[in-house]
Amino acid sequence: MSHFSQAMLTLLSALLACLVWTAAGFASGDIRPVTQLNVFFMVCDLALTAASFLLLAIFCFAPIKRSLAVVLVLASALLFLSSWHDLLRNLLFTMPPPMESAIKVLRPTGLILLVLGAYRIIKAYRLSRLLLGSYRKIEHSLSTRDQTTQLFNRRYFYSSCSELLSTCQANGETCALITFAITDLPEINTRYSLQHGDAVLSELGRVLLNNTREQDIACRIGGRKLALFVPNMQASDAEPIAKRLQSMMATVTLSHPEEKQLSVRVKWDIQQSSETTSLDDLVNGNEAALSRAA
Repeated sequence: MSHFSQAMLTLLSALLACLVWTAAGFASGDIRPVTQLNVFFMVCDLALTAASFLLLAIFCFAPIKRSLAVVLVLASALLFLSSWHDLLRNLLFTMPPPMESAIKVLRPTGLILLVLGAYRIIKAYRLSRLLLGSYRKIEHSLSTRDQTTQLFNRRYFYSSCSELLSTCQANGETCALITFAITDLPEINTRYSLQHGDAVLSELGRVLLNNTREQDIACRIGGRKLALFVPNMQASDAEPIAKRLQSMMATVTLSHPEEKQLSVRVKWDIQQSSETTSLDDLVNGNEAALSRAA
């Protein structure tokens, strides 16, 4: 049976239950004359009955988990029947005692189930928000981070650093770009394995992430090239940073069964921005200097 058919069958069953409830009330109770009807209370009870039926219809057709739907549908059905009972009270002097006793149980049961269902909805909503936030963080990380080094990738480097460089130039400030080249990475990949090469990159990325300022941008801009964009700093001030990082990278070693250690050789160069320098100028300047030093 389709979801629509189940929802319609549930609504028809609720209406049928109300008709049976009405027949039982009129068969056993004393009908109130029209002149003694309280129109205000009738309108209020009619509005509550319509609202509870609408709530029942919403829960019947809502695309929610079956176990939660059962709780909410049962709760709204009991509240609908209770509202219908209150509406009948306006038409009769007295309601049959068994029906009054039943309503004293059905109404609080419906309210308890409704509160329980609402709590589960809120809990599910909060969980979905947390999951959505986690998915967005993962998506952002996959689109901006190099998965081997966990540094920012080339696309993020050019989009963010270009904007940051323009801001610094507009404020009359200088920036520095340090490029590190892992000279023996191709040899490690060839002699041992690509996994060992990736492990080297991962360790060097960790060094950059753990030993730079929050405003600095560390990226992987090539297969064996890492870059550190340092805003609001001249090359002379950034040079000690480059030497310190090079020294830390040189001490990174990896164990290998055939040899005791795999040492890493890293060279670097640094460029300073001017009023008209572009990010490509800084990158190309370091590339040329590193090529000459090779």
